[in-house]
Amino acid sequence: MELTTAAKEKLGTDEVKMKIALELDKSYYTMRRWILSSPIHENLTKKRSIEAIVKFTGLKESEIFTDEQG
Repeated sequence: MELTTAAKEKLGTDEVKMKIALELDKSYYTMRRWILSSPIHENLTKKRSIEAIVKFTGLKESEIFTDEQG
C-alpha cells in the first residue's frame, strides 16, 4: 500500500506532520518515518491514524491510499 500523490503533497509539510503526530501522541520523527517508508508503515493505516490524516489534510479516506507499489 502506498500514499496517493495528493496525500504525499498534503503530508509533505512539517506543519501537517506535526499536527498528526500530536493527535496520535507520537513524535514528529516517528510520523516522518511512517510517511516516508515504502510501503508505508502499517500504523499509518490504522483507524486512528486515518482519522487524523483526514482531519488535518481535508482528504477523504479513499484519497489517501493506493494499492500500487514501486
